[in-house]
Amino acid sequence: MGQTTHVVSNKRNTAKSLQALIYGKYIVTDAFVDAVEHKASSAPNPDDPDNPLPSPLETDFDKNWPDAADYLPPAGKEPVPRPPEAFAPNPGRAEVFSGYTFVFCDQIQFDNLQPPITNGGGKALIYQLVMGQTTADEFVQYVKSVAGQKGLGAFDAEGNGGKGVVVVRFSGAKGFEDWAVDFQTQVDLQLDQRSVLQNEFLDAILTNDARGLRKRLEEELVVGSSAPQPLAPTGKTVTRSNTRFKADRPSIR
Repeated sequence: MGQTTHVVSNKRNTAKSLQALIYGKYIVTDAFVDAVEHKASSAPNPDDPDNPLPSPLETDFDKNWPDAADYLPPAGKEPVPRPPEAFAPNPGRAEVFSGYTFVFCDQIQFDNLQPPITNGGGKALIYQLVMGQTTADEFVQYVKSVAGQKGLGAFDAEGNGGKGVVVVRFSGAKGFEDWAVDFQTQVDLQLDQRSVLQNEFLDAILTNDARGLRKRLEEELVVGSSAPQPLAPTGKTVTRSNTRFKADRPSIR
């Protein structure tokens, strides 16, 4: 992207768009290209058909160059709506993921997000999970080994200034949807850390702050005579101690 100034995309939250933001480039739709071509076109000269009038860009380039903010792709299912000016190039985003390691269980997710993560100074790893067979304990042990912890003790979500290992949520294959929900719930509870959705990376890049991708589960004391249960990230419940744990994550998938 050394010579690139604008990245053409019909959506804001794609791997290509995330890379554009990290590299400090504009994201625009095809309409921006059309606008540039229109501004670059010479106008017919009624007084001298053989000598067309200068194009608007030739007359005043700075004044007539289209504003990229006017051609930003429409908002999609982003967890946090951001105005067009938030998408302006920011060279500081080049290290937004520095100090973070993201663990994936889905190959497609990994392939899509590895480039923006690594280009943003972070690290992406893929765990070869077997649907219906891999246990939460096995996966948690792997995550903790990546984080430098050898046992199954508490996983420090604060880590080094909030940086560290983050688990990325995945969708279960057909027939394994419920298994995937239970697996990810148990992983979150064992790590005491919320896993993140793929669409959350956009806002971390826009704000140049990835700390929101690595948070502890929200603990709420339960008052009442009924036995409390932890609330899983997907809304299901699992039994654990006398507190309720709720994943602090957006509801939009």
